[in-house]
Amino acid sequence: MHHVILGAGPAGVIAAETIRKHAPNDTITMVGDEKEPPYSRMAIPYLLMGNVGERGTYLRKSLTHFDDLKVKMVHAQASSVDAAARTVTCCLPRPPRSRKCGVSRPLIPGLNRACSA
Repeated sequence: MHHVILGAGPAGVIAAETIRKHAPNDTITMVGDEKEPPYSRMAIPYLLMGNVGERGTYLRKSLTHFDDLKVKMVHAQASSVDAAARTVTCCLPRPPRSRKCGVSRPLIPGLNRACSA
């Protein structure tokens, strides 16, 4: 089975880890629109005060945590979900200095188009 998790925040991270624990051979894809590894928003004040570095905000300390769990991380935004067809359409977040974006090989149907938002 292929599990697609929309959102790379704390709930998405726990969902991926829980699925992996109970379904070690299933495919897991986590879709998040931020390029940074999943991080704790609650740690941002500590980062701004200089009490922790950027890595101190990450939800998981190992940079290979998701690779080790065989969780594929996709940097994109979900634009639609069709539960009946079991499909998720994603688009790439627009790069800050460009209005055009795309990929040579879509990872998820619809991934090769830019979001209009």
